[in-house]
Amino acid sequence: MLLERGHILTDSPDEADVVLFNTCSVRKHAEDRAISNIGTLKRLKEKRPETIIGVVGCMAKAYKEKLLEKLPHVDFICGPANIYEIPEILEKINGRRQPLVAVDKENRPEIKNIAYHKKGVSAFVTIMEGCDNFCSYCIVPYVRGKEISRPSEEILKEVKCLAENGYKEVTLLGQNVNSYNGNGFVSLLDKVNKIVGIERIRFITSHPKDADEALFNAMRDLSKVCEHLHLPLQSGSDKILKSMNRGYTPNEFLKKVDLLRKYVSDCAITTDIIVGYPGETGHDFEATKELMEKIEFDSAFIFKYSPRPPARSSELKDDVPKQVKEERNQILLDLQERISSKKEREFLGCETEVLIEDRCRKDKGKLIGRNKQNIKVVLNGEDEMIGKLTRVEAKGIRGHTLIGGLVLSLFLFCAQLSSEAIAANIDKYFVNGEYENAVLEARRLLSSEPKEADKIYYILGMSLNKLGKYESARGNLQLLLKMYPRSDYAPLAQLAIGDGYYLSGDYRNASESYERYIAKYPKSEGAAIAYFRLAKCTQREGRWQTARNYYQKVKREYPLSFEAQLAAQALSEEILYFTVQVGSFSKKANALKLCDELTKKDYDASILKSKSSRGDFYKVRVGRLDRREDAEELAKRLQAEGLPTSILP
Repeated sequence: MLLERGHILTDSPDEADVVLFNTCSVRKHAEDRAISNIGTLKRLKEKRPETIIGVVGCMAKAYKEKLLEKLPHVDFICGPANIYEIPEILEKINGRRQPLVAVDKENRPEIKNIAYHKKGVSAFVTIMEGCDNFCSYCIVPYVRGKEISRPSEEILKEVKCLAENGYKEVTLLGQNVNSYNGNGFVSLLDKVNKIVGIERIRFITSHPKDADEALFNAMRDLSKVCEHLHLPLQSGSDKILKSMNRGYTPNEFLKKVDLLRKYVSDCAITTDIIVGYPGETGHDFEATKELMEKIEFDSAFIFKYSPRPPARSSELKDDVPKQVKEERNQILLDLQERISSKKEREFLGCETEVLIEDRCRKDKGKLIGRNKQNIKVVLNGEDEMIGKLTRVEAKGIRGHTLIGGLVLSLFLFCAQLSSEAIAANIDKYFVNGEYENAVLEARRLLSSEPKEADKIYYILGMSLNKLGKYESARGNLQLLLKMYPRSDYAPLAQLAIGDGYYLSGDYRNASESYERYIAKYPKSEGAAIAYFRLAKCTQREGRWQTARNYYQKVKREYPLSFEAQLAAQALSEEILYFTVQVGSFSKKANALKLCDELTKKDYDASILKSKSSRGDFYKVRVGRLDRREDAEELAKRLQAEGLPTSILP
């Protein structure tokens, strides 16, 4: 909503004109953390009183004006059903600078599509709001209102838009997705499953009383729906479940788990557990522990009970001592740790399909993704693998993350090796990134004239490329082309020769190699890669128009390729022109002032934010020109205005 009205996102509260906290009241711990984080902005408010601080969501609805009493530096609070009023609230505050409270609505008038998605592989899609179950410990129905389902047309439109923008996975969100549009959730899953471009579908959360055979059938039959179900048990005690108003017994829950595993044998089941609920005896706790041991959940979120007024259980005596809650919580955490470790070890030595999501935050040299059972997997690989489904062999475990190795080998820039058998030790060294060992083993085998010499020459050349020995790599790859011109590896070798030139900075020879590939294999799958690399080469050489033409060709002629996504990103984000930088400022306001002055004089001025060890800087740039001569002429005019200039790139 705010982006549509001209606001932009910032990376730090220190830069923001408006700071919003979206809060949760389901657990007391979440509330305590939110209050602590909001409290830290008191100094910012004292330093910059014009900054607007707002608290949005369940805490606003639950505490109303009391929240302003506790946090007097907050400018407004807004409940979940009032969120569409935020733009108007900001205008009012700017006019009168008095705290505002917007928590009067019990239900949202409608669920508008105001989804914001960061660039990535996976996205959350809200399909419904609110809840009608009134579990006795839960505050959600009181702060989120009655259950309202979004029209399926809106949901499908949002998912199609995500697919068109390169997303591969969606997670459908609702407090109880199984009650979407009455009993229409399975139908919705079927429709989402048919959307081209989406490879995986997840959903949370399912209520055990509504999860049924139809859902389990869909999970088995719909190819894109992941084998993972989050099914909150909460307690294994019949008495406690009844007091919680959960609508099922432990035995009924167990039967549903058995039925699910009958239909989807490799389904991962995760859960929520509450310990220390009012009236929970040692016998009740043991019943929960025994049921967890019997079911063996893949993972579990285990919480200590805390009263959440006005939820009904808050009227009950909180009679389980804190120490007992902590002891029971730890017992179940230890139990689940053993079960989860056992479950994860079952993947060792086996293949699993992983959607590669991003670079690993802790180790940028590795990629990270998840398998269908929602287990994280870390592996070596190139950036071009991000967004792709990849077969991985689980070779180890670190914490609760699988350490994987590729089952199918890769050639540089996304081409795949044939799945036919190759000398196992060379292949194993190559996919694990042990390129020196791959080179030694390949040379040893080539001396014995193996049957699959073309494959070995190819992997030898690729390994040498990886080691930066480009000339030696070219020699082996050219030998492959000469000796085995009809080999399936010949096209890949031609691409790899271009890759070697590109990586060494020889863009002219790289371009010639890619052009040679396109001339010989114009309709091959690698043509998109070759054209994309031609764009990168001409971009590096400063031939901007040619680079743009190649990027557009990839988008137009190979729309379903991964390179088409990269080309679209390059066209929107990279500098494909000459420009003149006229200033760099630590304060955004100064950059905006200069940009406005230049724009008024009919200059094409813009601001680029960049980060450095000294903090954020805002660079003002002018012009988007194809020729350096034009950029030099523009720089002279700007110098005459008394501005410092620097031509980029």
